[in-house]
Amino acid sequence: MLYDFKGSYYLFLLLHLLLWDFVYVTKKYLVMSTD
Repeated sequence: MLYDFKGSYYLFLLLHLLLWDFVYVTKKYLVMSTD
């Protein structure tokens, strides 16, 4: 149970980092394209 929770937590953290990185790159690209 604890192992499954830990695995899902790391998976959520990884997905969150990927999503944040995607948003950051998108914002950076939009700023570059408008500038």
